[in-house]
Amino acid sequence: MPSENPTHAFEIHPALVLGVYGEELAQGARVAVFGRATLGLAEELVLRGARLVHVYDTDAARVAEATAGHHDRSIFYGALPGSGDVGVRDGAFDLVVVPDLSFADDKGALLALVRRVLSPSGAALIASPNAEAAAPLIPVDTGAALGYYELYEAIAEHFSSVRMLGQAPFVGYAVAEFSVEDPEPTIDTSLAESEGKEPDWFVVLASDRSMRLDPFALIELPKEALSAAREAAPRFVRSAATEQAATSSAEGSGTVLVNILEAEREAALESLRQQEHLVKEERFRADQVAGELGALREALALAEEKCRAAERRLEEEEARRSELELELERTSHNPELTELRERVQRLDASSESLVSEHEREIAKLEAQLQERGKEVQDLRAEVERRDMLVRELVATKLPPMEAPASNGHEGVIADLSARLDRLAAEAATREADLVAAKWKIAQLERDRAEPR
Repeated sequence: MPSENPTHAFEIHPALVLGVYGEELAQGARVAVFGRATLGLAEELVLRGARLVHVYDTDAARVAEATAGHHDRSIFYGALPGSGDVGVRDGAFDLVVVPDLSFADDKGALLALVRRVLSPSGAALIASPNAEAAAPLIPVDTGAALGYYELYEAIAEHFSSVRMLGQAPFVGYAVAEFSVEDPEPTIDTSLAESEGKEPDWFVVLASDRSMRLDPFALIELPKEALSAAREAAPRFVRSAATEQAATSSAEGSGTVLVNILEAEREAALESLRQQEHLVKEERFRADQVAGELGALREALALAEEKCRAAERRLEEEEARRSELELELERTSHNPELTELRERVQRLDASSESLVSEHEREIAKLEAQLQERGKEVQDLRAEVERRDMLVRELVATKLPPMEAPASNGHEGVIADLSARLDRLAAEAATREADLVAAKWKIAQLERDRAEPR
């Protein structure tokens, strides 16, 4: 789309074509320009839809001049230090434009900086003058320029996709029928020389993804470009005859009819520019609204899904609550439940009486156990006493006796041994009774501990 301000307050430079040719890349993009701050390229990019433009120049005086001048609020001018640190994060820009790579002393460092600040999905437009161009349309001062293959190899070191383009001069007239709103253009170069059409500039479209712009584009420059081309010091010397022919041709073309037609053409073009600018603004706003609408639709779909999930959970809870209410109502009127409750009450009363009975029986058995234990202790004491007595008798040295006496002594010992055996048997019986009583107490304790 042509610029709505054809009269530029900045110097006319061939790099202005980059702002027009890269309009598709500049739409809504964050753009960085590494070059002369006074070119007016930043203003052109803003008119083409750039959201933000940062211009970095190595000349502080040009930066101050551009900053002091009137410019859009979305344009920022800054110095380009030798270290290459421009104070932005990596991948901060969607489009990077280098109007003239020949001015960079270290072209590899500048290309590395371009790659660093460019986002992975972004693109770079890099221009370099063709040193073999003998008669450029707009002669400008340039630095040490790389050749075609050198330029390609230098940029290919930093980008995986490199497309080489040529910016060649085109001089001519546009013949258009006023009654046709959108005519199809035709290009006829039969009047131009067939030789010597080498490009004035090489333009490189570099990126890390396959990206392509229009393979052929004709871009009309403002009238000031012709004056700038005439006033600039050319790189070649034109003959006097050529100068006189050009002057006479220019003077002879100033007829009244041509002036009227030119004025009407300019008025139509101006109206077309205004309409296209309005359409561009409306498209930009429509894209923004479409993006916001898409985000709102996604949010709405997510909210609807959450609502449906909540409704399903609510329905499940309602169904579960209804089932529980029905179950509660059925059980409240169930006669079996009443009978079970009565049985539980009876079992509780019976278990309480059994517990009381068990407790009394346990107390009785504990008393008997204590009595048996006391008897066992008494028996043990008696056994020990008698055992001691036997030992003392055995240890006593009896005087020699006659045979019958000896037999009587042995009888006493045998009698004592028998009594000791009986006492041991009785003690064993008591021990068995004691163990049985303990087992019965333990059994009663387990019966008592069992749930009712």
